[in-house]
Amino acid sequence: MELIRDQRTESLRLHEVLGRSVRGLTWDLVLSAALALVRLVPKIPAVERRTFGIQLRRAIPRRAIEALVDVAERESEHRDRAIEVLRWIGLDAAEVVLDRLLEGEALGVRSFYYEVLGGMPGVYPLVTPLLASRRPLSVRHGAALLGRLGLPDAIDQLLPLLAHRDETVRVAAVRAIGEIHEGSAADALRQALHHPDPHTRAAAADAIGVWRGGVLAILVVASLETERDRGAWQSLVGVLGRLATVETCSALAHVALSRRSVVRRQGYSTTQRLAAVEALGMTHAPAARGTLERLARDAEGVVRYAADRILEADRQRAG
Repeated sequence: MELIRDQRTESLRLHEVLGRSVRGLTWDLVLSAALALVRLVPKIPAVERRTFGIQLRRAIPRRAIEALVDVAERESEHRDRAIEVLRWIGLDAAEVVLDRLLEGEALGVRSFYYEVLGGMPGVYPLVTPLLASRRPLSVRHGAALLGRLGLPDAIDQLLPLLAHRDETVRVAAVRAIGEIHEGSAADALRQALHHPDPHTRAAAADAIGVWRGGVLAILVVASLETERDRGAWQSLVGVLGRLATVETCSALAHVALSRRSVVRRQGYSTTQRLAAVEALGMTHAPAARGTLERLARDAEGVVRYAADRILEADRQRAG
């Protein structure tokens, strides 16, 4: 009982500070008091918690929410605390943040907006209408937010964007799908990897590289032999290098060792073979190091030389 009385006393004190600070427009104190009250919520007896929450939300009017967003925009050191409070407030805060995002934000605060909204599953109905916007920027924001939310149902909303006329929208949709680790994401990424547009295929490769730790890497390996666009092919190789598993390194070694010639048309050009070696040099993972040592020993010509140079540079850095 003593603890409950202390909590109530502290709650009353903080509410007084909050109300006084809102009236005085001292928004840094509003943030501090609101955060303390939000963190007090789980300690309130369950039978009183709902009423406590309603009273707290009423104590933070829209002008205060807007001011808290202003503070976080101007002073990055306050953003983590503001995110915690804004997420707790819920949809009233989400509407303010979403309005700011769509007004045309500075790049430096976009991640703050995404962080707030991406941690609020309740904003899903506010975000999905953005996908039908005539403004590609708004559609991209909608796609990015759906990716942050990570809800499986969003895949059905994102898939039609693969046919969007704007390349940046298609890329945003693919990236968003790659952030959703449930539902039909794997099928959607497979579909994107065979898209007619090479930039979309490249985005799909990047998304596959991070989806569930790269468990779909075999799809990227298979595309090495069929991809004809130089930029997209480089993306495939880069993804395999970043993953640096035994399987992906083996695929890169195969590229590096398969020299195209008059009698061997299924091989790879010198530029492609060197790109595979360079991709192996992007990481210090054991599988990549071992593969480079193999190439330095077994390959010929420029491939062997390139692998040896990467290993030598590593040895010099190690002292």
